Amino acid sequence: MIGYGHVALIRLSMIIWITIIPMCDNHRGIEKRSGVHEVYVQYLKCSRCGTIYRLEDKPVMCRKKDLGRLDIIYDYEAIKEAVSLDEIKKRDKNMWRYKEFLPVPDEKYIISLGEGYTPLIKAKRLAEHLGLENLYLKDETRNPTGSFKDRCMSVSVSMAKYFGFKRAAVASSGNAAAALAAYGARAGIEIYAFVPDFAGYGKIAQLLFYGAKVFRVRWTEAEDPTVKMMRLLAENYGFYPSPSFGPFNPYQIEGPKTIAMEIVEQLGLQVPDQVFIPTGAASLLTGSITGLGTGTMLAG
Repeated sequence: MIGYGHVALIRLSMIIWITIIPMCDNHRGIEKRSGVHEVYVQYLKCSRCGTIYRLEDKPVMCRKKDLGRLDIIYDYEAIKEAVSLDEIKKRDKNMWRYKEFLPVPDEKYIISLGEGYTPLIKAKRLAEHLGLENLYLKDETRNPTGSFKDRCMSVSVSMAKYFGFKRAAVASSGNAAAALAAYGARAGIEIYAFVPDFAGYGKIAQLLFYGAKVFRVRWTEAEDPTVKMMRLLAENYGFYPSPSFGPFNPYQIEGPKTIAMEIVEQLGLQVPDQVFIPTGAASLLTGSITGLGTGTMLAG
């Protein structure tokens, strides 16, 4: 019953699913305010070799090229001391209301199109059909390009701007590439999208509409050639890699955790007992697990 890109959460007799609707005309980016806020990223650590990096090192992938994922470690105790839930509730209703829990160190680098704080809709009839007391739909299609990947790419492109990258590459023919193209256009970063030769024309048209340079790659072997091309540009030519999978970018996965944080806030600080998430590369799963832990902290 749950299609690709949807999320279900259960709290005893409570279920939440995420669905998608086109962007509303009044969807705005965050109000631009320049100013450094406290950075709560302590360090990044390679999950394979254990190498430690600082944000000022501008890390994107482990420099030992071992394909280890870089995990971002936050000082949550310091965050608890610095920001309260009451303060968060006064902020604009987008995912950047949780800025202390995200890695961008200065608001002037934030690239936003109004992503996040999507509605939580109570679905009474579906709840009755399933024999549940409460059922909610978390509608992620209200995001600017129509999927939760906008959260990923808002964070990723913001970090690219902070690091000073002018060009970014992605291996995807779906929502991630569309989101990166849109946020790259917003930031003035050139986007190079490598898509398989069988990619749908509708998806390619969306990439072109946002100004991305699109390259169709013939898939003739087991290894994904689009990933191969993206890595070539990143490792040899200094492009910023920004797919929504694998160990190629540690920042994009920070976006989806705000989905779970919003749900906890929208449920009146109730934390779901169970979460059901369809997975491809599992960035949504990983981010939501982190977000539920963070949401628990918000709930006190």
